[in-house]
Amino acid sequence: MAMDGEQQQCSELLTEESERESDDYREKGPQTGTGSLPLPGFIGKHRLQAAISHLNNQISILEEELEQLETTGESSIICKDVVLSVESIPDPLLPFTKGSVDAGWDRWFGGTHHSRNYKRWI
Repeated sequence: MAMDGEQQQCSELLTEESERESDDYREKGPQTGTGSLPLPGFIGKHRLQAAISHLNNQISILEEELEQLETTGESSIICKDVVLSVESIPDPLLPFTKGSVDAGWDRWFGGTHHSRNYKRWI
């Protein structure tokens, strides 16, 4: 699998880098007076191992998501079926009439159309 090759290359690069850093550390020796500040470019063995395991976890999560996406059918077909089934059933909360049910309410809120002011108070 391509991911295994990439993981192997990544781990080889990390081990080479850590070996170079440990050689540099041996040559220079520990720096005194730096306190709690880490050496630039120096990563501890445990921190490096934690970073590698974190990356492996992320890779496995992404592989699982890809497998789920491959097994899922086309969403557009499913969406079309849902839209067709929803559109075919009338909504029970919407009225069947187009317009007002009671003409008296229209007269009350509509005001007089023959007046010059033609204002609506509400």
